Amino acid sequence: LMPLSASAADKIVYVDFERIYRESKVVGAVQNDLRNEFKQREEALAAARQKIEMLRESLEKEAITISSEEKDERERSILEKERDFVRDRQALVEDRTLRFQERRREVDQEIERLIAELAEKNGYTIVLNPYLRLPLSERSSFNHNIVVYAAADTDITAAVVELFDREAIIGR
Repeated sequence: LMPLSASAADKIVYVDFERIYRESKVVGAVQNDLRNEFKQREEALAAARQKIEMLRESLEKEAITISSEEKDERERSILEKERDFVRDRQALVEDRTLRFQERRREVDQEIERLIAELAEKNGYTIVLNPYLRLPLSERSSFNHNIVVYAAADTDITAAVVELFDREAIIGR
């Protein structure tokens, strides 16, 4: 390994993407948009769940006063509604996950574009992300910190958050 010259070392900086996600107003707005996008479906599911519970309670109260045929029919109806509810909830979770991943990719691409602009403008030679995310499967990943030490003045995250909130073309 050849040691870096002082001038080359001065051009190495890092950006903490997780901190951008915590501090950026634009990212917050994108997250709110996502919540609002699925709010109506979530409310409909909550109402469906409540209706199923009411039907179940009603059946329990009336079970001794109704015929066994009516009881069986109402139980089948409740089971059908429960299956529909489970299917709809699963579809919502899948849709929300997919949409979240799409928006995360859009935000990441925009952050990377702005980092490249900032790096070129300031003459940085290397910009590191302190967290390496390694996908293990479609649903899980392993996060590993690849920056063991960095001087405070090499952290350009605040500048990226400011630039992102000011110039991002996403979430507006």
